[in-house]
Amino acid sequence: MLKALPTVSSTRVLMAELLAIRKGLSFAWARGYNHVICKSDSKVEVRLVSMESCPQFHLFGAIIHVIQTKEEPVPTLMSFEKRILELISLQN
Repeated sequence: MLKALPTVSSTRVLMAELLAIRKGLSFAWARGYNHVICKSDSKVEVRLVSMESCPQFHLFGAIIHVIQTKEEPVPTLMSFEKRILELISLQN
């Protein structure tokens, strides 16, 4: 049996929630809070950010990497958030 692919709307919700976690943690880290407890009602988010390492080609790999390591990605011509939105729009 094939596993159902995530819908566009569920993908957008997950992206928004991961971006919110990243923004909140970045805000705390910038103010010197290095030991932060982050709570979520989403098992998917918790599982993704708790993994020892995120799969390299995961759609949200860049966001998850920042959350896990505190390392902002090297700026490119296109921000990773914009690229993710483009990838999601291709699913339509």
